[in-house]
Amino acid sequence: NLDNESKLKKAIENITVKINEYSTNRNRQDKNKDELMKSDNWMSTYRDAINNRRIDLISQVIHNSKGDRMLVCVDDIDNIPSQYVQLLLQKRLIGETKINKPVFQYDEYYERVFVTI
Repeated sequence: NLDNESKLKKAIENITVKINEYSTNRNRQDKNKDELMKSDNWMSTYRDAINNRRIDLISQVIHNSKGDRMLVCVDDIDNIPSQYVQLLLQKRLIGETKINKPVFQYDEYYERVFVTI
């Protein structure tokens, strides 16, 4: 009976962890600065990889914009607070973090640019 109770508690803990990681959950844990700034390989889940790609996209759009000075407003991206989104963008724009895969690709057949995943 005690063994079944411990298994049930463990299952409930696992479910709680999964619910907290779900992107639409308002109580999810935000990434902290130490986690994000320690290296370029801060991604540990598919969700993190998608968020990283979002930041790549924003930085590529900024980089391709014309002008000597630009003002860019950022908001939270999923579980990454805006102040850290700003720092991650800055690292990309000054070349400290490399974007390995091009964000945009030109399709000659349709004659349009699209975002690669």
